[in-house]
Amino acid sequence: MLNFFPWEYYRELAAHCYDALYDFNRSASGIPDRTDESEESEEEAELRLLSGRATVNN
Repeated sequence: MLNFFPWEYYRELAAHCYDALYDFNRSASGIPDRTDESEESEEEAELRLLSGRATVNN
């Protein structure tokens, strides 16, 4: 049945839903939006990403 589903018609709607979900998750997590990440060093970015993981015990 799914082989014949016209998914192409819903691609744009799905993209909007995923964007909204991404924005919601970012706002709910408390992570500030970064507009200029060029000021962040590679080491700082690595620590920021690793410390944000759910498996890290704070």
